[in-house]
Amino acid sequence: MQGKGRKVAKDKGMSWLIAVTLLVLLTDQFSKVLIRRALSNGESISIIDQFIQLKIVENSGGAFGIFPGSQIFLFIISSIVIAVAFFYWLSNRPNALVVTLSFGLIIGGALGNMIDRLMYRNVTDFIDFKFWPVFNIADLAIVLGMILFLNSYLKDERDNGLDRRK
Repeated sequence: MQGKGRKVAKDKGMSWLIAVTLLVLLTDQFSKVLIRRALSNGESISIIDQFIQLKIVENSGGAFGIFPGSQIFLFIISSIVIAVAFFYWLSNRPNALVVTLSFGLIIGGALGNMIDRLMYRNVTDFIDFKFWPVFNIADLAIVLGMILFLNSYLKDERDNGLDRRK
């Protein structure tokens, strides 16, 4: 996957990957510490009336609450996601910065939720748009990372004449 976006030297790629991973992980964990100190489970603070609020929800499951109480299973899945993402990145060493950033987002987000599962046996979710399930910074990073990666991958296929829609 070469991509035509901004390039990053391969030797600096690992630095970017680690920096983004740590930034996501620290931001996620810091935000969860702050929200746990400010609110009790189920309590909320309105940020923008009728649109967004901060609300603690202790999620014992995965995304959207699937597999509730399956901490060991979800820990194993998270470990696999982290390992596959890291080794895929390491074996391909993409020179498109957006791909490296996307993997940092995914790995950092997965690590953030994994730490919650280890320390609290639940993942702390707190961003509530009222029309969507409550989520956290780690969830946001994983989704954004996947969107960036898939967009880059599909763009690369299209630019290399591999678009099957023709």
